[in-house]
Amino acid sequence: MARQNTTRLTGSNTAPSPYELVLGDELDALHPRLRAYFDGIPDGSTGVGSGVFERVGTPRLWLWPVLWLLEREGVLFPVWSARVPFTVRNCPVIDAAGNTAVLASREFRFSARRPFGRDREMTDAITAERGRLVDHLGTQRRYAARLRAEVVDGELHLVSTRVSVRFGRFAIPIPTSIAPVVRLVERFDAKSGLQHVSVVVESPRLGRLYEYAGSFSYSVVPGAW
Repeated sequence: MARQNTTRLTGSNTAPSPYELVLGDELDALHPRLRAYFDGIPDGSTGVGSGVFERVGTPRLWLWPVLWLLEREGVLFPVWSARVPFTVRNCPVIDAAGNTAVLASREFRFSARRPFGRDREMTDAITAERGRLVDHLGTQRRYAARLRAEVVDGELHLVSTRVSVRFGRFAIPIPTSIAPVVRLVERFDAKSGLQHVSVVVESPRLGRLYEYAGSFSYSVVPGAW
């Protein structure tokens, strides 16, 4: 993602991931396959996963004009689709502020037979900042969500505690009374041998605004994307 202001790691070592820096030994309570997913990625390597999202988007069409704007920066899309194939790529980087981060790209392959059917890409960077996880969303990193992390029964649960929008050099927090809340659950299903992810964006007043959920296989491969 050349548009992201980051420096890729290209050495031969494995730096701690943002999750390791913030959660430390708590990660040991994760399922072993999830523990490997949230470990640091070796320098010069990429984590690659592929699978299917069972559902993506929102049926609330009145939200779509806003989602059209967010799509331009690779945040969310104006869609409501099922059985969407996807590929995720994770790369270790150091961001412009010197924070350890994982830059992620998710490519959604929407069916051409459906309205607005075309491939779309979602971009974000998870960073470790002052002992907290922060998710910077989009190609311009204009939106940020501070995350609280918890390990529950071998799963990783993340929930946003503050959402802000950047204007120039200034990040303006959205008041909690109206700010969207992002909830993410990562788990591993031993029966299927697949990792499952569920992301829901909710409003305190309007309920569920957006979601995507599905399963995938994942491995770390040599070379950067």
